[in-house]
Amino acid sequence: MSESGSQGKTNDGRSRHADRSSEQRRDRFAGKVLFATGAGSGIAAATARRFAAEGGCVAVADLNRDNAEAVAVEFDGSIATGCDVADERSVRDAVRTTCKQLGRIDCVYNAAGHHVSGRIEECTLEVWNRMLAVHATGTFLVCRETLPALRAAGGGAIVNTTSSVALIGRPGLGA
Repeated sequence: MSESGSQGKTNDGRSRHADRSSEQRRDRFAGKVLFATGAGSGIAAATARRFAAEGGCVAVADLNRDNAEAVAVEFDGSIATGCDVADERSVRDAVRTTCKQLGRIDCVYNAAGHHVSGRIEECTLEVWNRMLAVHATGTFLVCRETLPALRAAGGGAIVNTTSSVALIGRPGLGA
């Protein structure tokens, strides 16, 4: 076999580069803490799982604490915290709990959402205000309350997500 034929391959034919890349990913977030809202389900729970799989610790923050607990117990060194992102005190308490129990926050993932379908002319002001409180005010509060911890950790990242419904209208999804 020529040298070029075996270069870069393991004995079982896999790429050596892929093996190194996989090892690096396993530890990519080692020593890092993610504060993830809405992480008791959906894409935020999947993000929390991936972050933990790559070596990080996660504060699984969710309005439904039982859902947060169910996700957080899946990985070592992570915690669950109840958090209503639309409530200033709740956000502040969740961030303090995270810093106290996990020591820092390096990354923030804002994914908490509130969805009610129906015709906009049937939407009550109460429902509308709750959607705004979760989506807009909640994102603001989480960013504001986590920034001091991010700075104390030497910097970090904030990722704010939204639904594709923000870009493409659909019948029955007026807000």
